[in-house]
Order: sequence, then structure tokens, then C-alpha cells
Amino acid sequence: MFEIFAKNKELIQVSGQKVIDNSSVTVKGENSSVIIAGGGMYRGAKILIESDNSSVLIEEGVIFTGSIFLKGKGRNSVRIGRGSTFGNATIICSEGSSFSCGFDCMFAWAIEVRTTDSHGIFDLATGERVNAPENISIGNHVWVAAKATLAKGTTIGDGCVVGMNSFCNRDYGVENSIIVGNPARVARSGIRWERPLLG
Repeated sequence: MFEIFAKNKELIQVSGQKVIDNSSVTVKGENSSVIIAGGGMYRGAKILIESDNSSVLIEEGVIFTGSIFLKGKGRNSVRIGRGSTFGNATIICSEGSSFSCGFDCMFAWAIEVRTTDSHGIFDLATGERVNAPENISIGNHVWVAAKATLAKGTTIGDGCVVGMNSFCNRDYGVENSIIVGNPARVARSGIRWERPLLG
């Protein structure tokens, strides 16, 4: 089972799972909640919420290895759609931002997801901050290959594939496409992908 560390455990709901190994939920923020639906598998899953009024919602049948970290001021949120799988991912949200992915997404390993740069960058002449946080939104049935980075402002439509080592940081705007490169670009459209292993 999950180890749960929270002042208000009534805001933590963990339904029955298939496999849970070395996983934990820690909530330090006020009025923050975690809801994890049943039927999933969790190995080495670490959820840490330091921000107030924040939430993590993981729908049914999710497989997750990795960490989710909500920090800083502002209402942060993470939503993972039903049947999505994560080989190993680090998801970081801060400053009132969100990460969401739809159903049946497939995230490989060594994937970084960040809605924030964590440190401020300012224009010398105006003092204005130039690197504000932005939400990340992933559609349904999206495959994110190993070592990809999804930076703030990333939006990826349904049915897309994000190539290995790609760096995404904008709205790619086209469904059923292959997105590759650093910085990432749409390399091909009009594709579909399937989950079963070929080798």
C-alpha cells in the first residue's frame, strides 16, 4: 500500500490497486488533495504536494513509476487520464500551473515534465520577469518516447507520437502527428500508433 503522510488524511483517497511497491503520498500544503482511482499499478511512485489548494487526480487503470511534485505558491494540479502508463517520469508543477494528459497515453522512461523553470529570469531594463510558468496539456492516446522533455507551454493533440530525446515547448496544434527534435517540430502528420510490442 501507499505510505501516506498528511495533516488531513480525509483529502487523500487511494482506491484498491493491482500492485503497489515502495510508493508514497506526502501532502504538506493546506487544503490539497490526492485522488487515485482503482485498478492501477504503482512502483516507486512518489507524490509530494507542498503548495496549498492543489490537487492530483489519477484515474482508473493507470500504471505509474516516477514522481509528481507540486510546489511554490498558487493552486497547482495534475490529472492523469484512465489507462495511461508511465515507465518513469518526473512531473513538476509550480506557481499556479497544471499538467494534464488524456486517456491511454504511453509515457516511456526518463521523461521530464515541467510547467516552471523554478528560478526567475528578469529583463535588465524593465525588471519584468520573462519566464512565467505555463500549463502543459496532452491529449488522448499520445505516446511520449524515452528521454523526452515536455516544458512549460507544451500542448500536444490526440494520437500524436513524441520522439526520443525531443524537447517540446509550444502548442503543436496537429493531431495524429509525429513530433521530433530539439526544439521539437511536426515531422509527419496523418499517422496512428498502436500499443502492442513488435519486438
